[in-house]
Amino acid sequence: MKSGLADNGDFYSRLFPSAPDLDRLALKHQTGITYGMLEAEIERWRRRLADQGVRRNSLVAMSLPNSFTFVYVLYALWKQGAQAMLIDPRLKRAEADDIIQSQRPNFFIHPTEAPSPLGGFKEEIAVGVDQLHEEESPRVYALRLFSSGSTGKPKTIGRKAEALLLDMRKLSGGRYLEEKDRVLALSPLCHTYGLLNGLMQTLCRGAALHFASVNLSKSLLKTIREDRITVIYGVPFHYQLLLESPDDQPLPDVRAAISAGEPLSIELYEQFAAKYGVRIGQQYGTSETGVLAMDWKGEHPGSVGCVLEGVELSMAGEEEIAVRLAECPYLDEQGAERYREGAFHTSDRGERRDGLLYVHGRMDSVMAIGGLKVDLLEIEAKLRQFPGIADVTVYADRQAGSVGAYVQAKDGCKEEELLSWCRTNMAAHKIPQALYWVDELPRTSTGKVIRRRLEGAR
Repeated sequence: MKSGLADNGDFYSRLFPSAPDLDRLALKHQTGITYGMLEAEIERWRRRLADQGVRRNSLVAMSLPNSFTFVYVLYALWKQGAQAMLIDPRLKRAEADDIIQSQRPNFFIHPTEAPSPLGGFKEEIAVGVDQLHEEESPRVYALRLFSSGSTGKPKTIGRKAEALLLDMRKLSGGRYLEEKDRVLALSPLCHTYGLLNGLMQTLCRGAALHFASVNLSKSLLKTIREDRITVIYGVPFHYQLLLESPDDQPLPDVRAAISAGEPLSIELYEQFAAKYGVRIGQQYGTSETGVLAMDWKGEHPGSVGCVLEGVELSMAGEEEIAVRLAECPYLDEQGAERYREGAFHTSDRGERRDGLLYVHGRMDSVMAIGGLKVDLLEIEAKLRQFPGIADVTVYADRQAGSVGAYVQAKDGCKEEELLSWCRTNMAAHKIPQALYWVDELPRTSTGKVIRRRLEGAR
C-alpha cells in the first residue's frame, strides 16, 4: 500500500496550529486578505483543482510568481492531499520542460498570460491547469523542489510532510516570530528560504505576510515604512539595495532583519546598522535540510547564530557540516553520495565556537594550484580591496588549474590597472587567469551568486 501525505496526520490543518482570528490580516499588498478570506480562497481553489482531476497524492507542478494566487494554489494542493512540485517561473520554457519531462507530474499549473515587461507584484494571476501524465508517482512527498544551481546543475529534492512540520517547529522553538508581526519576504516563494521563513512560518504563527510592488529600494522602503514592517527576510543583495537608497531615516518598527543564501559581509552589516539602526542577523540552511541556524537579533556578525532546537548537526571530514536526516533528500542519482550513514553532508565548511555556528564557505571553494591550497573566498576578499572594484565573485577552473573572476567594476576601472595591483598584492597562483567584466554579478533566481564559469562568458 502506497503511503500518502495523511500518514503524518492532517498536514494541512497542522500548518495553522495557532488558529488565528479569521478577521486578522494574513496577506497584504494593495489589498488586504484576512485569514477568513484566505481560508475561503484556499477552499475555492481546492474545489476547482478537484473538479479538474487533482486527487490525493497527485503530483502537481506549479510555476507561478510571487502572488496571492501562489499562496491559494499551494495550500489548496496540500488541503487536497496532493504533492506540490515548485518550478521557478523565471526559468526558460526549455528548462521547465526538462524538469517536467524528468519528473512526469500529473498536472501542470502555470500563468495563462505573459508576464508584464515592467515586472512587479500582481496579487492575482490567471492560471491554466494542464493534465499531463496518468501514472502516479511511486514516491510521495508533500513538496518537491530544486537546488539553486549556484555550483552546478540543480538537483531534485523531496521533502515529506513531517520534515516541513519539523521546520515549523524549529523556527517556532525560539519564539522568533509573533502573531503581531508584519513580515516582508523578498525572496521567491518557490524556493526554500522564501517558502519556509516568508510564507509558511508567517501563516503558521498567524502573522501577516506583506509584498512590495517591485524589488527596487524606493518601493521596498515605501512598503517597510507605510506598512510598518517588523520582520524582513532577504538576501545580501536586497540589503545592499536598501543601503544604496538616499533615504537615510531609521527604521524603528523593524525588530528583525534576516539574511540568508550567501555570507553577509561585515561591511554591509555595519553600514546598514549605522544608516537604519537595524542589525542584520544571518540564517543558515539548505534546500535539502531546511533551516539549521539563526542569529535572530543580529548580535553575532560573522556567524549564523545558534543551531536551532531539533537540529542534529556535526562536523565531518575537513570541518564539513553534516546534518542528521531520516533519508536521502534527493530523488535522483545526482548528489546521492552526499547522504552517508544517516547524515547529509552539506559540502559547507564550518565550525562551532562559543555556542555559535560559523560557515566558512564551500568545501570546493578550496583548491590546489601548483601544489598550493587557495581559498576562493579569501581571493574575493582580497580583490575587493582594489578601489576600482564594486563587487567580485571568484570561481575555480579545475580543468585549467587556475581561478577566474566575474568583476563588477566602478567607472574608470581598467583591466591593466587591476592586474598590476594583483601582481603587487597577491601571490602569482592566486591571481585570476580569466577576468569577465559584468554590469552585475551572475546570480540564481534566489539572488545567490553563481560560482562557476558560465557558457558564453567573455
